[in-house]
Amino acid sequence: FYSYYPSGPTAREFFYGVSTIPYALANGSIPINLSTTAGNQQMMSREMLKDPLFEVSIEFSDVNERIKIVATALEEVSGSDLIMHCAIVQKAVGISDNSNGTNKFYNVLRQFLPDPGGTSMPGTMSAGQAITETFAWDPHGTGSPEQMRVVAFIQDAQTGLVYQSGFLDLAGIITFSVPAGAAPEIKLYPNPATSVIWIDSPVTVESIVITDITGRAVAVHKADNRLFSIPVRDLKNGVYIINIRTEQETIVRRFVKQ
Repeated sequence: FYSYYPSGPTAREFFYGVSTIPYALANGSIPINLSTTAGNQQMMSREMLKDPLFEVSIEFSDVNERIKIVATALEEVSGSDLIMHCAIVQKAVGISDNSNGTNKFYNVLRQFLPDPGGTSMPGTMSAGQAITETFAWDPHGTGSPEQMRVVAFIQDAQTGLVYQSGFLDLAGIITFSVPAGAAPEIKLYPNPATSVIWIDSPVTVESIVITDITGRAVAVHKADNRLFSIPVRDLKNGVYIINIRTEQETIVRRFVKQ
């Protein structure tokens, strides 16, 4: 996932000073102990009882491909370095390599809008004051837009504290289809590849067959997904043909293993 969108994770890693993984925070500033659940639930319940400083609403228009986020101060705010972040998150991603103990990951970061730095807000706001930001985003460039959700959060850039967050599930909002008779635009990256190749398809991929230039099959993978990775680290360096079987047809691509 890092190779797909390195700037987003790198920016958040630097902001929080992350040196080890896994790593988790509540409200952007309170460490969560991932080795045990003891105390975590009490802390989360205590934080949830606090009155939020902001209300966040999110709208998306599939017609003009715009995301609108409105942040309304619920009480007076002053002396804060406020940033509005807008993130595109994929609800679930399947991969063929389960060396991490699983082959399915949830809430995967795909993009920050307009960038990982976010959008500055006024440091002083009165109760009831609203700030509206609009972001352009093409959902059809992701390959599986109905799997996406928009996440917005208001954060203090100095303390890391998250004052409020909200999300909008895009399933049912975005209309997306591949025209009849048209080959789906399947993305294959990186190319050349060294360890893995990612397949990003607008339609479900059923299986993958990799052959060398002589036509000999060197790898076969079951997919049943739209975004997933294929391990290629064990292949010899050279040119390979990848046959991508979808619900509609078989698409042939070429890649180089280095």
